[in-house]
Amino acid sequence: MALSVSVPISQPECDGSGIVVLRSAVTPGNYGTEIQRYLNEFPGASYLRTDHSCPSLRQSTASGDPIYAVYRPAGRTEAEICSEVRRAGGDAYGKWLDMTTDPGFMITC
Repeated sequence: MALSVSVPISQPECDGSGIVVLRSAVTPGNYGTEIQRYLNEFPGASYLRTDHSCPSLRQSTASGDPIYAVYRPAGRTEAEICSEVRRAGGDAYGKWLDMTTDPGFMITC
Protein backbone atom coordinates (compact mmCIF):
# COMPACT_ATOMS: atom_id res chain seq x y z
CA MET A 1 0.00 0.00 0.00
CA ALA A 2 2.55 2.66 1.08
CA LEU A 3 5.20 3.59 -1.47
CA SER A 4 8.91 4.16 -0.86
CA VAL A 5 8.71 7.94 -1.20
CA SER A 6 9.74 10.93 0.93
CA VAL A 7 6.29 11.45 2.49
CA PRO A 8 4.25 8.84 4.41
CA ILE A 9 0.97 7.78 2.85
CA SER A 10 -2.06 9.53 4.31
CA GLN A 11 -5.60 8.38 5.01
CA PRO A 12 -7.70 11.53 5.35
CA GLU A 13 -11.05 11.41 7.13
CA CYS A 14 -14.21 11.14 5.04
CA ASP A 15 -15.64 14.14 6.86
CA GLY A 16 -17.05 16.24 4.04
CA SER A 17 -13.94 18.35 3.56
CA GLY A 18 -12.44 19.00 0.16
CA ILE A 19 -9.09 18.36 -1.43
CA VAL A 20 -7.38 19.56 -4.57
CA VAL A 21 -6.01 16.64 -6.57
CA LEU A 22 -2.75 17.85 -8.05
CA ARG A 23 -1.64 14.73 -9.94
CA SER A 24 -2.48 11.02 -10.07
CA ALA A 25 -0.39 7.94 -10.80
CA VAL A 26 -2.17 5.07 -12.53
CA THR A 27 0.61 2.92 -14.01
CA PRO A 28 1.59 -0.16 -11.99
CA GLY A 29 5.35 -0.40 -11.69
CA ASN A 30 5.76 3.38 -11.94
CA TYR A 31 3.75 4.46 -8.89
CA GLY A 32 6.73 5.25 -6.65
CA THR A 33 8.66 7.17 -9.31
CA GLU A 34 5.61 9.16 -10.40
CA ILE A 35 4.40 9.99 -6.90
CA GLN A 36 7.87 11.11 -5.79
CA ARG A 37 8.12 13.35 -8.86
CA TYR A 38 4.73 14.89 -8.05
CA LEU A 39 5.64 15.35 -4.37
CA ASN A 40 8.81 17.14 -5.48
CA GLU A 41 6.74 19.31 -7.82
CA PHE A 42 4.30 20.21 -5.03
CA PRO A 43 6.25 20.60 -1.76
CA GLY A 44 4.05 20.12 1.29
CA ALA A 45 1.53 17.94 -0.57
CA SER A 46 0.37 14.53 0.65
CA TYR A 47 -0.52 11.35 -1.19
CA LEU A 48 -3.13 8.64 -0.80
CA ARG A 49 -4.30 5.45 -2.44
CA THR A 50 -7.90 5.97 -3.49
CA ASP A 51 -9.19 2.46 -2.80
CA HIS A 52 -7.97 2.81 0.79
CA SER A 53 -9.63 6.18 1.19
CA CYS A 54 -13.12 7.66 0.82
CA PRO A 55 -15.67 6.15 -1.59
CA SER A 56 -16.12 9.63 -3.11
CA LEU A 57 -12.77 9.06 -4.87
CA ARG A 58 -12.56 6.86 -7.95
CA GLN A 59 -11.41 3.55 -6.51
CA SER A 60 -9.46 2.16 -9.49
CA THR A 61 -8.69 2.63 -13.16
CA ALA A 62 -10.98 1.16 -15.82
CA SER A 63 -8.64 -1.85 -15.95
CA GLY A 64 -8.84 -2.32 -12.16
CA ASP A 65 -5.44 -0.90 -11.21
CA PRO A 66 -5.00 1.19 -8.05
CA ILE A 67 -4.84 4.97 -8.23
CA TYR A 68 -2.43 7.00 -6.11
CA ALA A 69 -3.16 10.74 -5.88
CA VAL A 70 -1.04 13.67 -4.72
CA TYR A 71 -3.27 16.26 -3.06
CA ARG A 72 -3.61 19.17 -0.66
CA PRO A 73 -6.44 19.88 1.78
CA ALA A 74 -8.64 22.60 0.29
CA GLY A 75 -11.34 23.58 2.77
CA ARG A 76 -15.01 22.86 3.38
CA THR A 77 -16.75 25.03 0.79
CA GLU A 78 -16.74 24.98 -2.99
CA ALA A 79 -15.35 28.54 -2.97
CA GLU A 80 -12.38 27.47 -0.81
CA ILE A 81 -11.75 24.42 -2.97
CA CYS A 82 -11.96 26.42 -6.20
CA SER A 83 -9.50 28.96 -4.82
CA GLU A 84 -7.01 26.13 -4.23
CA VAL A 85 -7.72 24.56 -7.63
CA ARG A 86 -7.02 27.88 -9.38
CA ARG A 87 -3.88 28.39 -7.30
CA ALA A 88 -2.60 24.92 -8.28
CA GLY A 89 -3.34 25.44 -11.98
CA GLY A 90 -2.71 22.82 -14.62
CA ASP A 91 -4.97 19.78 -14.47
CA ALA A 92 -5.82 20.16 -10.77
CA TYR A 93 -9.41 19.58 -9.69
CA GLY A 94 -11.36 19.38 -6.46
CA LYS A 95 -12.93 16.37 -4.76
CA TRP A 96 -15.10 15.93 -1.68
CA LEU A 97 -13.94 13.46 0.97
CA ASP A 98 -17.19 11.85 2.05
CA MET A 99 -19.24 8.68 1.96
CA THR A 100 -21.97 9.82 -0.47
CA THR A 101 -20.61 11.84 -3.42
CA ASP A 102 -20.42 9.93 -6.70
CA PRO A 103 -16.75 9.16 -7.39
CA GLY A 104 -17.18 10.46 -10.95
CA PHE A 105 -17.99 13.96 -9.67
CA MET A 106 -15.14 16.49 -9.87
CA ILE A 107 -15.16 20.10 -8.69
CA THR A 108 -13.65 21.66 -11.82
CA CYS A 109 -14.29 25.35 -11.02
